[in-house]
Amino acid sequence: MDAQTIQQQYEKEIGVPFTDSLTGLYNHGFFQTVLAWEEERFKRHGESFTLGLIDIDSFTGYNKSHGHVRGDQVLKKIAEIIKSNLRQVDLAARYASDVFAILLIKAEAAMAKVAAERIREAVVKEFDNALTVSVGLASLPGDGSTKTHLIEKAQEALLQAKMRGTNKVHFFEKEKLLHDATAATI
Repeated sequence: MDAQTIQQQYEKEIGVPFTDSLTGLYNHGFFQTVLAWEEERFKRHGESFTLGLIDIDSFTGYNKSHGHVRGDQVLKKIAEIIKSNLRQVDLAARYASDVFAILLIKAEAAMAKVAAERIREAVVKEFDNALTVSVGLASLPGDGSTKTHLIEKAQEALLQAKMRGTNKVHFFEKEKLLHDATAATI
């Protein structure tokens, strides 16, 4: 099944477009559909992929200081940055409010981290360090066995990135294991 067929089935079942009207990225529902499709593809063919959740750091404060119109402009610009820094086979979606999701198809940890860092750095450059993003990454099969596990791991990784000072890219499991191993040797 190709992306166009999935889009047509989604629109038929849901009765709404598959894109977010503000950012032009795929919407949450379509993202969930493709994530389930990728999970099934992994089960059948063993093709791994990485999920990334991208959160705009301190966006609530930005909206309060600059207003929602400028906040919407920021969301649009960050969506453009995300889309322009992904491969054509990857997927970018608006996950929630100021959180974006990316699916990096056939991308293992190292490749996914490079893509996420490229997005993070582009945001820093675009907004001259006034706005930054934090990214949580999780891969299937390494960090979970289902889409639900994968989302949970990416959310945990995003939280860890925020707790470490924001403007970070973080793989929860891989970095947690590395941290635990380092702590055990100290």
